[in-house]
Amino acid sequence: QLRLARVVLSFFTLISVVSGLIYTAENSVNPNISNYFDALYFAVTTLTTVGDFSPTTWNGKLIVCASILVGIATVPAQAAALVEALIDREKVRNGDTLAKKEDSVIQTGNIALKDKEKGMLALDTTMSCPTCGASFHWSSAQYCYTCGGKL
Repeated sequence: QLRLARVVLSFFTLISVVSGLIYTAENSVNPNISNYFDALYFAVTTLTTVGDFSPTTWNGKLIVCASILVGIATVPAQAAALVEALIDREKVRNGDTLAKKEDSVIQTGNIALKDKEKGMLALDTTMSCPTCGASFHWSSAQYCYTCGGKL
């Protein structure tokens, strides 16, 4: 549920920010963008590659390019995390055991840092706290950084 909210929130944040930036850059020169809802329509159609019209200023074009790149990087990553969470949830419902923390860190390619004493220290995005649901714990963590509950 938290990951679904993250995906939806990421998408709406991206759309809102792009709409505001496009409105600011284009409202005085582009007759197609006369209010915020025109900018919102433009942002949605641009990010879904439908696009009825294009920006006229170089600022608007730069905003569109940046928003497409951010959308390409953000939305699939969030959707992949959501699908992974749904698969793990289904495995738990069916009585299957989840992979060990070390295996999931290697499989998903999470952020890793070298630590001189412990070797490899990784940020595990698949491990959630059973008490509060917080994620992004270090692979060696035994307690949640948010609520202090045992992981």
